[in-house]
Amino acid sequence: MQQENTSIYIIGLGVAEENNQTYLSTAAQQALQNSSIVIGSERQQQLIAHYLRPEQALLDYPSPFSELKRLLQQHSQRQITVLASGDPLFYGIGTWISQHFQPNQYYFYPNISSIQVAFARIKQAWQTATIISLHGRALVSLRPQLRNRGWYALLTDQYSQPQQIAAELIQQGFGQSKLWICAALGTEEESVQAFDCQSLSQTTQTFHPLHVTLVYTQGKAYYLPSFAGIEDRHFETGRLAGKGMITKKQIRLAALSLLQTEHNDIAWDVGAGCGGMAVEWAYWHLHSQLYAIESHPERLNYLEINRQKFGVVKNLQIVTGIAPQALDSLPNPDKVFIGGSNGAMLDILAYCWHSLNTAGCIVISCVTEESQYEVRQFINGINKNAVKNGLDPQTMMQVEQLSLAVSHAEDLANKTIMRPQLAVQLIKISRKLPVIHLETETMI
Repeated sequence: MQQENTSIYIIGLGVAEENNQTYLSTAAQQALQNSSIVIGSERQQQLIAHYLRPEQALLDYPSPFSELKRLLQQHSQRQITVLASGDPLFYGIGTWISQHFQPNQYYFYPNISSIQVAFARIKQAWQTATIISLHGRALVSLRPQLRNRGWYALLTDQYSQPQQIAAELIQQGFGQSKLWICAALGTEEESVQAFDCQSLSQTTQTFHPLHVTLVYTQGKAYYLPSFAGIEDRHFETGRLAGKGMITKKQIRLAALSLLQTEHNDIAWDVGAGCGGMAVEWAYWHLHSQLYAIESHPERLNYLEINRQKFGVVKNLQIVTGIAPQALDSLPNPDKVFIGGSNGAMLDILAYCWHSLNTAGCIVISCVTEESQYEVRQFINGINKNAVKNGLDPQTMMQVEQLSLAVSHAEDLANKTIMRPQLAVQLIKISRKLPVIHLETETMI
């Protein structure tokens, strides 16, 4: 922990305006003037050179960047300015600073971001735009955020260059999209170029490393959904389309409705199969962290294929192993879906229930009478132990059960019949109070 008198001023720099200089607010100017040390790149130091005093020490960002913590600690008795681009709290150094220092030790002075300037250059309002950083992230992570007729601003790296972005848009069915490459904004090298997907994907042009890619999507996605309910045929299972080990669409939607996943939830999908449930779950909840637990080698293979196909590589992690043992290293969940138990339903339920965060829930998909019986056996065990400990079972657990019998239309001798699928029971158990830890054998 840093000393309490440390004062770090994180000043965001806008694009250069005149004479390769940038404008700072009065408050930012005063913070800069009060600093004895200024840390930033050579380019950043040039932008604010007209504000500097001769006696101020100018230091470059250390390499590796992790050395910045040591550098700030070394000068903890002095006031320090750290230069950043635009808004330091928008994909900037602000998060790093807040992780290493107390809130009363640092102060932020944001400026105009390159994204604001880029939209201004093409004269487009950007309040509805989706801002995505692909820096250090796989290009496929763009997929779950693509919607038709949407504005996007993309911050990129060497693995997500404009040509690659255009090719990805074409591959996903958005080949009619328009793109603008806004490069070196505020410098003598500034350029803003408009492209269609086809021409951009085929160009050999090299773009300035400092650029923002703006996109207006047009087209119809080949398989990426714009509303909940991914078609079964779009999941890779190694068998006929939609016929492999996945939770089918109607059951999946009902289960997701019961789970009611919230922002930043931690969730487990136990017995994930080829990923029908886990992938759709992750697709609509990009700010939750999901763990898909599976042990079968072939299903694991297709689980990863579907994870990549739908671009949920950031928020869906595959865990190889058999539950409940494979759950040991995972963070406690807010939501759990049990799609398969491999004959260990009671043990898995007991482990998940004891791991579940307060106000969390478990949804179990049951096809066989045996699995339903085991779930009921578990619930009865919890209720009995609640009574034994002088508690009202209703304050411990809430139970909801839904029976789904889905039929699909098929042709038979030029007539239409409804072919019933296996009925599925979805049982939801929700925790109301913190769990009372009891021996598993006393619960069943």
